[in-house]
Parts: sequence; C-alpha cells; structure tokens
Amino acid sequence: MQRAYQKPTYIEAKSALRKIHAELEERNLSSAASLEEGLEETLTLHRLGVFEFLGRSFKTTNCIESVMSGVEERCGKVDCWKNAAQKQRWLAASLLDIEPRLRRVYLRGLQNIAKRYLIHVCGYNLGILMRRRFGVGTLRVWASRVRAGIKPVFRG
Repeated sequence: MQRAYQKPTYIEAKSALRKIHAELEERNLSSAASLEEGLEETLTLHRLGVFEFLGRSFKTTNCIESVMSGVEERCGKVDCWKNAAQKQRWLAASLLDIEPRLRRVYLRGLQNIAKRYLIHVCGYNLGILMRRRFGVGTLRVWASRVRAGIKPVFRG
C-alpha cells in the first residue's frame, strides 16, 4: 500500500489503490470498505499536485493526532459546557497554547515558489472569509478578543 501512495501522480496512485482494493475484497471485506471510504481523502495531496513537496509531512495523521491530544489535555476534563460559545473559546485558547509546540512545514528551493504562493493565497483567502464571517482575519485576534470579553460578531 505504501508503494501505491508513493506514486507521483493522482491517476497512478488511484489505480494502484484500486488494485489493492480488488485484492482486499477477496480477503477482508471490512478492510476493503475502509479503503474505499477514505480513498479520495487520502489522495488529496496527489490531486492538488503537492505530494512531492508536502507528502513527507502530511502522509501520516501524526500532525492531526498531536493537535487532538493537546486539545484533549486541555479540554478533556470539562464535563459540562454552558454553551457552544464556551466550547469554541476553550478550543481557540487550546489551539493558541499548542501552536508554538507544533513543527512547521517548510518548503525550500526555487522550484517551490509556486507552491508557496498557492499556500499563501489559501491563507489569505481564509483570512478574508474569517473577516467577513467573524469580523477578524486570524484565529489569534479572534481568541484575544474573546479573552478580553469582546463578543465575536457572527455575520451570516
């Protein structure tokens, strides 16, 4: 299966995974169903054309599990949330507390400039969406306003 995910293009990786899926259907239907369910999501980096640049960092779920365990450490013992806003504040505060301990993903070399640009454009667009929706452009500003007692404005 690792060889299938190491294929350089989306089409090659998908066809290799389809072959594995066909073999699994004969041996273990549960495994075959699991592979089928997550097939498209696991090929996202291939589909975007950034697997060779970001694949090493994102081909495992370690980065997600690290964030989830950090949030669980900080919020896991809370039994009774007053409302959804309280839960969001705690989540935002937890993410801000965890952020300095996360490893950064670096792109190096001149050939990666287009990829860097794409990532920056995505971040910029996310900031625009957050500004329209919440009145602030970053999670850090939103969390600092919540901590200061300023209610966030949810715009429809």
